[in-house]
Amino acid sequence: MSAAVFIVRSTVADPAKRTTFDKWYQNELLPDAVKSFRVKKAWRIWSLTDPAIHQAVYQFDDEAALDRAMKEEVPRLIDKFVRDWPDVPRIRETFVLWSVATASSGGPGPNLPHMSARFGARQCITGVNLVDSSPR
Repeated sequence: MSAAVFIVRSTVADPAKRTTFDKWYQNELLPDAVKSFRVKKAWRIWSLTDPAIHQAVYQFDDEAALDRAMKEEVPRLIDKFVRDWPDVPRIRETFVLWSVATASSGGPGPNLPHMSARFGARQCITGVNLVDSSPR
């Protein structure tokens, strides 16, 4: 089984709100999400090319764990986000790990074995784009 990844991309357009948003995400939402999702790892990143863009990345053991979180936990966390940051739009996407490369491996690693059966010869990261365009 391959790891699955959930990414939430938020756009904090108002520069005056970014520090408050950053602290809120770090101290409130991220710990809640990590505990609720039971993820292997989570991290947050801010864009260097567009300072309004924040992404939170959550790594799950497999797709079943991701699916459970999407059904059981994400709706509650969406409500929490909307309650505190109603004017910050988000895009949520889910992915499955396709291949891994390291500096010592000399380049991209092979596709994970079960992925060839699932997706044929395509080399891509697959995902479901859940665009949140509503004020919710």
